[in-house]
Amino acid sequence: MIKGWLLKERLLRFLCEHQNPDGGWGYFPRKQSALEPTAYAAMALQQAFGREIVFQKALDFIRANQTADGGWPINTTDRATAVWVSPLVGLAVLTSSGWGSSCQNAVAFVLKGFGKMPQNWLLHLSEWLGYRNGPNVNTNLGGWAWNPGTATWVEPTCYALLFLKRLPDKMQGEKVSGTIREAEAMVYDRMCNSGGWNYGNARVLGEELRPYPLTTSLALIALQEYPSRMENQKSLAYLKQAIAMEKSALSLCFGALGLDIYLQEWQNILKQLDDLYHETQFMQSIKTTALALLVLQAREGRNILRHGSVET
Repeated sequence: MIKGWLLKERLLRFLCEHQNPDGGWGYFPRKQSALEPTAYAAMALQQAFGREIVFQKALDFIRANQTADGGWPINTTDRATAVWVSPLVGLAVLTSSGWGSSCQNAVAFVLKGFGKMPQNWLLHLSEWLGYRNGPNVNTNLGGWAWNPGTATWVEPTCYALLFLKRLPDKMQGEKVSGTIREAEAMVYDRMCNSGGWNYGNARVLGEELRPYPLTTSLALIALQEYPSRMENQKSLAYLKQAIAMEKSALSLCFGALGLDIYLQEWQNILKQLDDLYHETQFMQSIKTTALALLVLQAREGRNILRHGSVET
């Protein structure tokens, strides 16, 4: 097993060596810069001693690519503002440089993207077939979609919750707090019967769907203010069992960050990540590398996804 400080140094060096000239990162080395991996890389580099220039270039790239709508596109070619990636990038800016006009504009865009599950033809068809509320979700509860005008999903809703909950007190007005409360209710409504979360619904056309470690971890992180709730405890029990057999480095990273927030034992995940790094070097994924660095920082006592871990 690689010692933690040595693995951290290797991962930092990998990130710095593969930053694109424009200051961003692609999902893999020498690929087009994209906002999601760049956001995670920026968060991982916030307190990386000796990498200040790399970090500043990343922030400059993020600010340069903010759209007139206040959000961010998926990459430097697709200029359409992306509903799902914008709160994640906003979180990176907020935790790294604090409140400013960039975050203010991002909040407006994220709140604009909040909406109900659309009553599309699939819902009408399922009702016609005899299924009451075919997807088995409360369509009156709002959340966030991957793309405008489409169905709401757990993952983009969790990204938005993480961003909105980290806003400074001066921005926590009734509109923001009301949106947060409704989105939290939407996430709880989607929980699987066995605990944990699927990517979308817990049941479709009468069929129970199974949870996944990655989405369960994201939901638990987004709902971290309620550790004693039955739903959180049930989902934690699922996650602790499922993560032991997990082979996805991304799922392991989110699982470690989530379990750390809930003060659960997760040191065994470091061994799993270390083994995967030996076998695959995380497939040279920028996103996975950055998240693994965030896990190593959490082991040192700084979990960037814990509310209040960074002054904003």
